[in-house]
Amino acid sequence: MNHVSLIGCLARNVEVKNTQSGSQVARFSLAVRREYKNKATGKYEADFINCTAWGRNAEFLQNYTAKGKQVGIEGSLQVSSYEKDGQKVYSTDVVVNKVTLIEKVERDNYTGVAQNQEQHIENGNEYGSYDDYEVYPDDPGYDVGF
Repeated sequence: MNHVSLIGCLARNVEVKNTQSGSQVARFSLAVRREYKNKATGKYEADFINCTAWGRNAEFLQNYTAKGKQVGIEGSLQVSSYEKDGQKVYSTDVVVNKVTLIEKVERDNYTGVAQNQEQHIENGNEYGSYDDYEVYPDDPGYDVGF
């Protein structure tokens, strides 16, 4: 079984590009905190996980998230390779099939998005929003350098 579930913060704003066939794709990094603190600094360290989202997941991430916002993703690992300067380079990404906003969404009246909602997109299908959900607490020791 190839299944990945992660909760982390977006390392940068998500940008969506269109492929030649017209599909939307977003590539982004998710900073996922390790379970232990660095003994020298006393701070948590993070792994930066490369992720790829397609279609409505890509559009959703671009419209409803921003750098530093906490999200949950589910998907599968995909290993690919390419040639660079005559050397074969391998890349491992999480291909996202579900996105969950962990933090409240704050948008102005122009966008029409209500505050304190959790939004789900799974395999391109939008689910309803929920007013009552548990917000994961911010950890003051969470420092990933942005």
